[in-house]
Formats: sequence, C-alpha cells, structure tokens
Amino acid sequence: GRPKGVPRRHDQVLRNRWVTSQLHGYSRDDRLLAVPEFSHTLGLHGNLLRSLMLGATLVIARTRNPAELATVIRAQHVTAMGAPPSLFAALLRERLDGKSACSGLRLALTGAANIPPALVRDMIATG
Repeated sequence: GRPKGVPRRHDQVLRNRWVTSQLHGYSRDDRLLAVPEFSHTLGLHGNLLRSLMLGATLVIARTRNPAELATVIRAQHVTAMGAPPSLFAALLRERLDGKSACSGLRLALTGAANIPPALVRDMIATG
C-alpha cells in the first residue's frame, strides 16, 4: 500500500517504549542487536531508543546475511533482538558449534508479517 505516517507525541513514544521494555523483561544488562534500519520504528524505537532509555548495549549489525549475523550474535554475546519472522527462520537454520545461532538469545521479538506457528514452536524449543 501507500506509505502513511502516524503522528505520535514524544511523550507517547517514550512511555510506550518504557512500558513495553518492562513488560518484555529488557534490562540494562541486555545486549540488543539492531538489524532493521533506524528509519523503521523497530530500529529507531525498539533498538536505539530502548537501549538509550535502559542503558543497555546496542550492537549495530552491518549485514542482513544470516550466516554473518549468526557470527555477530555469538561474538558480541547478543541477548535480545527484534526481527521479521523470515530472518528468525533463517537464523534458526544457522549452526555454530552445533547450536542454533538463536540459542544464546534471552529475548526474541518478531512481527511485521504473519508468524507461522511452526516458527514460534521452533524458537521456543531453541530456548
């Protein structure tokens, strides 16, 4: 469809990000992986703003290649990330030392597209 903007006040954005961070269990000890662009709400609010508000570490990915992301997740000790279902499906197939690239994540949020129930089951089974 045609792009459309949704006006939000600054206080609404801050309150929403703070409340959702608390509800999902984010903390200052998390290491968030930023994959989406900062021009997208997930990248800007879900990663950059969240890490600033919590004092968490933000790891900025320079790639969308699942094999390279798997290496970044492991090397940077990433604990949390948000990404579309297709990226999580690809990451679940990536293996490092026999384990899924997602096995070290504490939090994984997905959206922006239909999420197949099998993907949710696979993510839960991974840990």
